[in-house]
Amino acid sequence: MKKLIVVIPAYNEGETLKKNVEELYNFLKKNIKNYKWKIIISDNASIDKTLEIAKNLVKKYKKISVVHMNSRAKSLAIKKIWLNEEADIYSFMDADLSADLNYFPQLISGIEKGFDISIGSRTSKQSVTSRKFKRHITSLTLILMIKILFRMDIEDFQCGFKAINKKIRDNIIPKMKAVDHGFMDTEMLAVANSQGYKIKEIPIAWKDDRKSHNKIIAGILDALKNMIRIRIDLWRGAYK
Repeated sequence: MKKLIVVIPAYNEGETLKKNVEELYNFLKKNIKNYKWKIIISDNASIDKTLEIAKNLVKKYKKISVVHMNSRAKSLAIKKIWLNEEADIYSFMDADLSADLNYFPQLISGIEKGFDISIGSRTSKQSVTSRKFKRHITSLTLILMIKILFRMDIEDFQCGFKAINKKIRDNIIPKMKAVDHGFMDTEMLAVANSQGYKIKEIPIAWKDDRKSHNKIIAGILDALKNMIRIRIDLWRGAYK
């Protein structure tokens, strides 16, 4: 039976982690029958009870494990876990389950149908989203900048709801550099697109109730710096 990995990066998610992971567990148990699946929680240097709660979930459920990271970097956690696991499909989703789980089978189906990367989209015309205005404007600004710089026909680059096949895991993920800035999603898509890999975008339902602690201008400037670095590295052939 094929193997599926689902990574849940978590930083200070103690209030909702148990409820959300159990919801995910029950959903996978009911709806994902053709894979030997595993949920891996990444505690990204949380300072609340996230790690303790994750360890209790591991004791209760055989298909759940936890990895403790000494860094808050979400992308670094995803990269390390994916590279340390052997599977047929690798995926991740945000710990707050902002993406409607009913779209997860479609995400996996994209890989099954021959696409190398399958991504959720919060901004396509068919998507149903509830997002705070500041987050929405920031997201649209970044998407426009990325489209101009990389000339990719993709509607949403940073959605925390993605799946990849083993070719991407083996050939693209080890080369990712933007792991400290949460920009690995875009870097992965830009590099994969430049090398001819196939990308499937799936409109999803998304509800974002998180409080934002990020400054919009600082976030956009940091993203722009990473975009320029990625664009230069592509021109230099640094990812080959």
